Amino acid sequence: MIRSFVRRDPRINSKGFTLVELLLVLAIISILFAVIVPRLGQATEKAKLSGVKNDFRAFDTALRQYYMEKSKFPSTDEEKDTSSLLVTGKYIDKSPVSTIDPWEHKYTYEGEAGKVKITSYGPNGTTSTSDTDDIAMTITKNANGLLETTYSNLP
Repeated sequence: MIRSFVRRDPRINSKGFTLVELLLVLAIISILFAVIVPRLGQATEKAKLSGVKNDFRAFDTALRQYYMEKSKFPSTDEEKDTSSLLVTGKYIDKSPVSTIDPWEHKYTYEGEAGKVKITSYGPNGTTSTSDTDDIAMTITKNANGLLETTYSNLP
């Protein structure tokens, strides 16, 4: 008889979640996604820039070897792109370097006797004087006869 006078709280034995609890969890998950997703895009871009750095290092080594043997860089007339210069032949192996940049565009090659420039046109894949996403590596012979490598737009 005493049982009938005691009130039970129905939530104590309930096995589900309330609507408020579900909305709170969804709000927390949404906030986490809003913070994490933009950072994933930045990580992808950093990885692509790292790929360009690695390609440029390989190109630099191959071009320096070529210069040591021939005392000049291949001219633009000899090589319209980097594929036949660096990927084939004895200067660089096919497996470590691709002549396609991480944005799926070809690297371009401009060369003359004492200077060479290899360019990646970056994410937009176009060349323009106002383009800030173009990344380039230039190797020049200085006054002392030493080769100097400079990079533009490469953090």
